[in-house]
This record gives sequence, C-alpha cells and structure tokens, in this order.
Amino acid sequence: MRKKACILLILLFVCTVAYSQNTWVQRLNYAYFSAFMHSDSLTGTKCIEVSADGDIYVIGNYGFDDDSRLFKISPTGAPVKWSEGVGHWSGLTGYFTNTVHATSDSGCIITGNIWGQVSCYHVNGDIVKFSKDGVREWSYTFGASCNNPPYYMNEAFDAIENSSGNYYVLAGDTLYEFDTFGNIIRRDSTTKGTKIFELPNGNIIVQTDTGVACKSFGGNTIWSFPSNLLACTPTHLFCGSQGGVSKIDASNGSVIWAKQYLSFITDLDATTDGGFVACRGHQPGSFCSNCNSVLGGLIRVDSLGDTLWSKSYDFPYYGISNVEELNNNIIVGGAFVYTKSLSSSDYQYSSFIASLDSAGNGPLQTTSYIRPGNANNNNIIGFADDALITVLSFGGTGSPRDTINYFPFYFHECCITDYAADWPDTSLTGQNLKHVDYNGDGIIDTNDIVLYSFRWGGNINTEPLRLKNPEINSQSIATIYIQPEIDTVSPGDTIKFYVIAGSQLQPIDTLCGIAFAGSWQWFIHVTDVKSFEWNSDLGTMGVDMYSFNRIIQFGNFESFFLNCRTDSQDVYNIHDTLGYYSVIISDTLTQTDSIYFLLESSNAVKCNGDTIPLNIVSNPVWFNVSVGSGDEIKNQIHVYPNPATELLYISSSKMNVLNSEIKIYNATGNLMLTKITSEKNIEVPIRDLSNGIYFLSVQNSEGVFHKSFAVQH
Repeated sequence: MRKKACILLILLFVCTVAYSQNTWVQRLNYAYFSAFMHSDSLTGTKCIEVSADGDIYVIGNYGFDDDSRLFKISPTGAPVKWSEGVGHWSGLTGYFTNTVHATSDSGCIITGNIWGQVSCYHVNGDIVKFSKDGVREWSYTFGASCNNPPYYMNEAFDAIENSSGNYYVLAGDTLYEFDTFGNIIRRDSTTKGTKIFELPNGNIIVQTDTGVACKSFGGNTIWSFPSNLLACTPTHLFCGSQGGVSKIDASNGSVIWAKQYLSFITDLDATTDGGFVACRGHQPGSFCSNCNSVLGGLIRVDSLGDTLWSKSYDFPYYGISNVEELNNNIIVGGAFVYTKSLSSSDYQYSSFIASLDSAGNGPLQTTSYIRPGNANNNNIIGFADDALITVLSFGGTGSPRDTINYFPFYFHECCITDYAADWPDTSLTGQNLKHVDYNGDGIIDTNDIVLYSFRWGGNINTEPLRLKNPEINSQSIATIYIQPEIDTVSPGDTIKFYVIAGSQLQPIDTLCGIAFAGSWQWFIHVTDVKSFEWNSDLGTMGVDMYSFNRIIQFGNFESFFLNCRTDSQDVYNIHDTLGYYSVIISDTLTQTDSIYFLLESSNAVKCNGDTIPLNIVSNPVWFNVSVGSGDEIKNQIHVYPNPATELLYISSSKMNVLNSEIKIYNATGNLMLTKITSEKNIEVPIRDLSNGIYFLSVQNSEGVFHKSFAVQH
C-alpha cells in the first residue's frame, strides 16, 4: 500500500520503552538553536513510510523553514541506520522536500524542490533515488528560470515506483516516466496533479486541482471524485477533508460509504483489513498560518467505516502529524517543545516518532514533559531542593531517554524541556522518578548529582533560583546557620566557618537528609576556599550516608553541600556541625576590608518524604579582614554583653570610635538601627529588637568592622 510523502524526524536518539508489540518512543537528538525563521514555520515529522525490508523512512523538518533530513530507522526503535540532509534554507535560496516513497529494492525515492528569489522567484523540481543503504543512485532536476513563467511550473510534487520497475513523477503540469537510471522515457502532458498511485491494471489515481481522477497514462479520465486523496490501495481509496472520510471503489469511483470522524485529519493510512487509521495534528512545512497547539488524536476504523477505537495524547505539541500501519503496530510522529524562550511566541522544537500497539496503546500515554534537574517537579530549580530528592532516590531505575544537547542547569525564564515516559516508581515527594533522572541514563545515581555543579559548562548560579527560605519567627522551628570561629583576621590568616543544624533547645527531631547552598562575596583577595572534614550524625561516610560538597568560583564563590542517608533510615535529635569551610585570606591585602557568606537556600526531609522546615539565621555572616598584626587587629572592637537584653556596649582600646557610624542588621539583612557616635564608649539600646542573631557594622576613617551578637530578652 502506498501513502503520501513521508518525512523523518531530526537527528534521532533512541529512547526505548518496553511495552507489548514492541512499542517505543524516540526523537531526533538534533534540535536547532532556533526552531524556525518565521512564525509560520513548523518543525516535526512530515511523513512516515514503511520500507520493503520492514524499516521506516521518515523526513523531518528541524530548523529554519525548510531544513529537513531523511532517516531510515529500524522498526524496533534501534539507532538510526542512516540519514541524509534533504532540505535547507539559506536566505534567498533553499531546498524543500515534498514526499518520500519506498521502492521494491528497499530504497526510496524523494521529490524535492530547489527554489531561489535572487532576481525572481523560481522553483526547480528535483528527484533523488536512494539505495537501501542511503547512497544517492541518481537524481534529476527540472529546469525553471525567470525567462520561463510561471516560475513555479516545474515543482516536483510526487514520485512512485510503478509495476514495471520504472518511476512515475508528477512535476509542473506533466506526468513523467523515468527508467531505473533516471532517464525520461515518456511524458503525459494531459496529467497534472500533486499525488499519484498505480492500480494493478496499470491505471493511475491522481490528485488534481478539482479532485481525484482515475485515468490511463496519456489517455482519458475513467472516473473522477471531487475530494482530496488521503490513501489508496489496489481495490479502494479513501478521500475526504475536515474530518469527513469517503471510501471509494477504485474500479469505478463509486462511494462505498461516507462518514464524519475527527474534527480534522492530518494524515491517514489504509490498513490491511480494509479500514484505516487516521491522526489529528498539524503537518510541518514552510507555511502554517494557524498552527496552535492541539491535542494529538488517533482513530481506528474498520472496513465498514465503524470506529473500533479512538485515543487522545497530551504530549505531542502539535498533535500527531503522521501515521502508518506496520504489521501489528502503528507508527506515529510529531513535534515536541524543546525550549520556550523569553518571547511567548518563540518556541524551539524537536521531532519524535513512536510505535504504538494495534489498539493505540504505548508510551505516548504516559509520556510528558520534564525539566532536567527539577527533581521534585515544582518548576523551581534549586540545589537544596532537587539535589536532596535526587540522593534520596538513588537506585531508582526506569527507561533511559535520549540526551538532547542542552546546557546542564541552564534554567531561566526560558527553561529547557525534555520528555520521558513514566517510570514504575515515585520519589519521596510523590513525583514520578522520571523527573529525578537528570542525565537521562535510566538510573538515579551520583552522575545526576554532579550535573548540579555546572551551568553553561561552568558553575551553578543559585541566586536567580531562590533567595533564602522565608523567614520563620516561630521558636519551635529548628535552625540552620553559619558560625565563624572568629570574626576578624589578618592577611594570610585562615578562618573556619561552621555550618550548624539544629540547637540544644530545638534540635531537628527526625532527619533523613539535608542540603544547602550559599555564596561568598568574591571581591576580597581570597586565594583559596576549601571544604574538608565534614562531620555529621547522619551516618557513616561511605557506608549509609551520601555526602556531596562543591565550591566553585564564578563571580562569587559558591558552595553546595548535601548530606543524606542512603539506607532510608531517619536519625533523631540533630544538633550538629555539618562541616566547616576554611578560608585563606591573601597575604598581599593592603587595606581593611570585609567578606560575608550568604546562606541562600536549605532543605531537609524525613525518610517518609515530609519536608522539615528550617529557619536560616545569621544570614549573611560578616567578618573583618584588617591590615595589622595578630591580636591587635582581632581585638580592636569589643561588643558586650553577648547575648544582650537591654543595652549593647561597644568600645575599643585600639582605635578611635568617635564619629563612627553604627549600623545593626537582622539575620535577613534588613537595617534595624543607625547611630552616629560622639563618645569613645558607646551604648546602643536594643530593647526593641526581637530575639535572634544580629550583625553590627562600625565604619569610620580607619575602615569597616563587623561583629555578630545575639539578643535574648
């Protein structure tokens, strides 16, 4: 049986899902940076055709307007056997492909067109015969020029192999017959059309401007029917439009039955039982004036025109553009969204092809969009949330997906999307594990965590993702905070910053894993930032606990830390130093300065998946880097008592604090109090401040100095 032109996908990767009757879904691994040049250009599969050897030919649009590629794929969803570029766009010239049809030698023949508009718009039809191995055996180009109007008259519309082993070609306003070497044998100037099929008796079915016609080569019309040709078999054909289908007797053109089905039909293939399978969607091509997203649909009809079943699929963005019966399977194709850019009208697409069983069942029913790295599927990408869920899902397995060429952790208003079929299990948060598989290899392990350390091949940027947890005032909420060993150092000194979870008064009651992300202010002359000796009550390193830490520099120093039980056992009453950072200050520093560490986000969970609220305090943490020596520098500013209740006293025996500006910040960085001093010993009333951690800034002609203190009424 023969059908209309078939198109493949874009560069294909195999994503095989085990269903009955060898069902699978896979897509082209190649996605153009921008999927279209104009808003009316769609990507996706254009046609699917079954080869004589049982393989599948597909042509797919994938880029600017007419960019397309021909592929030959195994019916088992194995890797592509070969591919060939069969369309391109380059400004004022290009090449677009209309059809592909299988030939008896397991090869195929395509019709394409070379167009140009340098001095005038013209189209030169082009025929290419491919062997079963993708070798171009011969080609023929029909001439057209500005001196031969109408300029489009030699467009090649369709080409098939006939019963004698030669080839019928519809081009311009003529039907040609070519021999097996690409030479024109004869021509029929009375036959003009866009689709062609040969009946067993040698007559031909042609789609003309006015409908479908049956005629002989060079002879008169035997019968005609005013409709569009959808598919043709040796005994009958299907015609129709706008969802209506008529079954026509091929011998005399009489109507066997006529019925209304889908709201509109994109493609239809005649089935071996005398019925058909049809799909709903949009065909990709150079022009599509009203191509909005549409629900993908399939309908299966028997030989009497009765509906056997119908199915809808949410995943295909433009519905299903092509359908083809292959033994007991149904092969379908379409497009999916690869990214959505800042402009709501600017999408980037790639193509997919899927094999469903004879009832339309298969992976398309559970295939949906995912965002790599968004493990908890909440549309917020963050290390503390998503990396933690990833570790707690270690060992989960499912169907691998093809790895599209995206930049890991490139999440902006423009978010990269991918797709995957459902896995058997869910994460602790109740999301299907397919969302957790960052790299798409079908197993959740340390390789997925590593990807959270990179952005555009470099570093994570946590700041656009989430800035701190919301401030929690309840004293019953456990805390996570940064505690410096000291708060003033000299050039060349080392300072340790401890990360502490819980407290003696309010420990973390039940804990399975904890993660946080933070950043250092980068402008200070820090020669090295290292993490080491992470200690935790969560378990034994390398036995029942996963520990991940990464410090990178990209503008700011950024740190990412994760500790998690991998034996799915909770620990209790946590009040622990999770670890510390060692910061070495440059010994070439020549002026007083300061640095701070901002704890940007944190997350903790129980092994049952419940989230543990944590209050980030002491945020940001400041410390001074002063020019001087030893204890003289470290003891310049005295702040007491600590904790304070009514008054805070500030004094110094080493520096003049007269005419200093005093500022006090709360744990979230809000300015709470400002005072200009006029005495050496300073009293600051703090009775109106709530309990918590605060930061003191003293600035004068000698520099800026920072201290932290607590208020406890």
